[in-house]
Parts: sequence; C-alpha cells; structure tokens
Amino acid sequence: MIRYLLGGAAIAAVGYGIKKFLEDGESVDKIDEFLTNAYEKLDGFEQQANDFFDALRAKIDADLGDNSLAEKINI
Repeated sequence: MIRYLLGGAAIAAVGYGIKKFLEDGESVDKIDEFLTNAYEKLDGFEQQANDFFDALRAKIDADLGDNSLAEKINI
C-alpha cells in the first residue's frame, strides 16, 4: 500500500514540475526552437540519403547497361 502512495506522490511531483516548466514561456520557446531545428536537420538528412541512393542507382544502371535495376530485380 505504501508503494502506491509513494508512486502517486512521485507522479504528482513530476506532473507539477512539468507544469511549472511549461508555464515558463521561455522554456516553451526553447523546446519549439529545438524541435524545429531537429525537423530541419532530418529533412536535410533525408535529402542527402535520397541523393546518395539516386546516384547509387544511376551507377548500378550504368554498370548493367540498358536494362534498369528495377527490371533486373523485378520491382
């Protein structure tokens, strides 16, 4: 029984701490800026990966001759 009371008190304390953290407008702005930067970096990584695989496919197609890679592996 005591472990449930201590667990409830811990959850309440964490909830209160998160509430106080989010009430500060500066904290919310920092979180928003961090997430925006993370999404921009992910978009950049996605573009780099797409460019890499497009170049890889072009090289493979060039090595295979006239038949495209998709025809060779039946995609």
